[in-house]
Amino acid sequence: MSTSPRYSKTEIEHRWLVPAKSEFDKTSSREREIEDRYVLGTRLRLRKVIESGHAPIYKLGKKYEPEVEGTHQVVSTYLSESEYNVLAHLPARLARKRRLSVYGGSLDVYEYPNTGLQVFEVEFATSQEAAAYAPPLGVGREITNNPEHTGHALAGAA
Repeated sequence: MSTSPRYSKTEIEHRWLVPAKSEFDKTSSREREIEDRYVLGTRLRLRKVIESGHAPIYKLGKKYEPEVEGTHQVVSTYLSESEYNVLAHLPARLARKRRLSVYGGSLDVYEYPNTGLQVFEVEFATSQEAAAYAPPLGVGREITNNPEHTGHALAGAA
């Protein structure tokens, strides 16, 4: 029997650090500004996404502890701007980043904290697809299961 929350979605992702001086091609098909607020004492993340030419997106999400390495159960709900603004008053750790769509995944370039930190991430439909994936040239060490490189941990590094 699974202990996964009833309305959760399975997320299979792998993440790698990208060195500042690397051959990683950052030519992007899409760019977004993301502000994440990790609510203190919880596993909740409040997110605001800004993309040129689009209305802002506001979301509340939760990522559960993995039952299998590299696989999480997640839940997410979209919010109105007024709902977001109410929740944004909760005590939280903040992270701001630019997200570039590259190589079938995304490159997060942190602006605060950890200015300049770059993390490449790819989501997969199956564990087999994830195991067979070879990251692009210029990607550094994999940090998928490193607790020091989760969004919560990186936001706490201010």
